[in-house]
Amino acid sequence: VLRQGSSITSLDLYQCSFPEGGSEQIASALNENATLTTFKISPSPDTISIHQAFYDAMATSLLTNSTLQELSIEYLVRAAPTSVCVSSLLLALGMNKMLRKMCLSGFNFIIAESLIPALHEGLGKNSTLEILELI
Repeated sequence: VLRQGSSITSLDLYQCSFPEGGSEQIASALNENATLTTFKISPSPDTISIHQAFYDAMATSLLTNSTLQELSIEYLVRAAPTSVCVSSLLLALGMNKMLRKMCLSGFNFIIAESLIPALHEGLGKNSTLEILELI
């Protein structure tokens, strides 16, 4: 659905459960997508978290996707992953030329020393991001 030729401009996956590797496939499909401008994902409360492979695939997509302007990842449960898993996303911001808003909500945002360089590197090179919400 998200691969080349799709006409979808906004995708909101609210309280979804994914089979093994499913969330990574969605993130990877954004590499080829040329229409999606808004992508929001909020795993089901019974989902512990999305795997690290999703964040890595999303970061790779941010390097090449030329249409995505808003990305939101929201956890509704306390068992959310730590902020360290989003390092690759923050680094990808340095190369992305379209994203205007990124919202990461429900993460355990205890700023680890390993996250600070990713924030510095990604935001230091980014010229399009207008809003970064770490909630």
